[in-house]
Amino acid sequence: MDKGLLTASILLIIAGIGLLAAGAIFQTVLVKRQEGKIRVRAKVVDLVLHPGGSGQFENYYYPVLEYYARGKLYKLEHPDGGYPSRYRIGQEIALDLDGEDPSVYEIAGDDREKRTASLLYAAGVVCLAAGCVIFVRFAQRG
Repeated sequence: MDKGLLTASILLIIAGIGLLAAGAIFQTVLVKRQEGKIRVRAKVVDLVLHPGGSGQFENYYYPVLEYYARGKLYKLEHPDGGYPSRYRIGQEIALDLDGEDPSVYEIAGDDREKRTASLLYAAGVVCLAAGCVIFVRFAQRG
């Protein structure tokens, strides 16, 4: 039984350190990817219908996004359309712009990646704490 507690505590501590390292690496990659990008709010000002083939659902709505960057107004049609449209007129969307060319953009994510990094950190702390508690219990028995 005592050897099992020692093994469990060591495994939890190793898992905790690994999860903390994974969270740090994940966070570093996120920061590197965001370097040189500018976050702005864009507004959907129109939905343009582009007819497709002869099928019923082959017509797609493409949002027209309007935003300001570096003192200039940009009004661009987003290349990703759909039926029904994922966007509505008047909806505000976060965009990540290229620092060199503000007409090049990506629609910003919903911060799922930031939450993933936070969860990795939290899981690492929980594993470390559990490993330490189990190790203290093991040390008190001997």
